[in-house]
Amino acid sequence: MVSLAGGWVGLGAGLVSTVSDAVADISDESLSAGDVGKNIGTNLAWTVAGLVPTAKLGKIGKGLLKWGPRGLALLDSYGLIKD
Repeated sequence: MVSLAGGWVGLGAGLVSTVSDAVADISDESLSAGDVGKNIGTNLAWTVAGLVPTAKLGKIGKGLLKWGPRGLALLDSYGLIKD
């Protein structure tokens, strides 16, 4: 239950931060609308990434360590990796 509550707190903090950054970006005349949109999208992506439990990240990292070299070797065998 604690991790679930922590996830909600993290989500709320991330959204508050995203909104406050967006307000600051919108009021900054040196940023274009595209830059503001990219910043908002990036902030939202980091907020969502924060919801992934740490244990899942460990499993993903372990899988990359195991399968990454094999995938690179396969791509190299087809000549898809250039020096």
